[in-house]
Amino acid sequence: MGTIHSVDKMWSRNASDASTSDRGRKFDISFREAYQVFCTPDTTLLEVYQAPGIPAANSIYPGTSNVYCLSASPQQISPVYYIVDVAYAGEFGPGGPNDNPLNALPLINWTDAETDEPIDVDFDNKAICTINGEPIEGITTKIADQVVTIQRNFASFSPSATAAYRRSVSSDQFMGYAAGTAKMISFSAQQILSTGAGYWDVTASIQFRLPYRTTADKAWFARVLNQGFYEKVTVASGTRIKRAEDGNGEPVVKPVLLKADGTRETDPANATFLEFRRYGALPYNSLGLL
Repeated sequence: MGTIHSVDKMWSRNASDASTSDRGRKFDISFREAYQVFCTPDTTLLEVYQAPGIPAANSIYPGTSNVYCLSASPQQISPVYYIVDVAYAGEFGPGGPNDNPLNALPLINWTDAETDEPIDVDFDNKAICTINGEPIEGITTKIADQVVTIQRNFASFSPSATAAYRRSVSSDQFMGYAAGTAKMISFSAQQILSTGAGYWDVTASIQFRLPYRTTADKAWFARVLNQGFYEKVTVASGTRIKRAEDGNGEPVVKPVLLKADGTRETDPANATFLEFRRYGALPYNSLGLL
């Protein structure tokens, strides 16, 4: 086992770099310093790393609370002399070196997402049918939704709770949009390790859909034309459901329009539509993104 004679900080190796990132959301800083170590020739590299006075991994840079030692790199100059370069790096909030990264402001970015969506009515809200009232399928229109991406630091996060939001829409007003119009479309979290608890860098993307031929609370509902191969008819004993027939008394090969009560609708202008709930509803303000 070797012997460490002395560990001294070298004033000539002090250096630092500082810059803002994420458009001023946070402040990044790094420090570099070096130590000279005198020891006996049989001293190992591990003993040099562990020499009293050499900063330990993840130790905090003096005067800060979130800048940590990332590396120590010994260089042997002679059998009894080493120089150890030490690097620190970290980030903090807008309040300065002792401001916790959790206080960093959220980074908010707006874009849009254009998709081709099937439509069952034209611009004037008339059912898309042939002149004889047969529904025409496969027609789409482009819909542009607003998408907001929010990046923020959190002390912790729950993957299971976040998963529930992936199958939900907003139950509250969020970022000025009515309840029911917001839907989380992506979520990611990166753990930032440090001395102590560390934190999570979280990014969430939320898409806002304006209601199309419906109310805001049903903006993300499935909407289909009320049609089918069976219709409700009146008979002597009351009503029953039977296979729809064409004018020749043959079973139809294409679905017919139906009224809200299940009977046949012969006027496409009076077509009715069915809406089905696809997602649950959760409070988006409770996510703490803003």
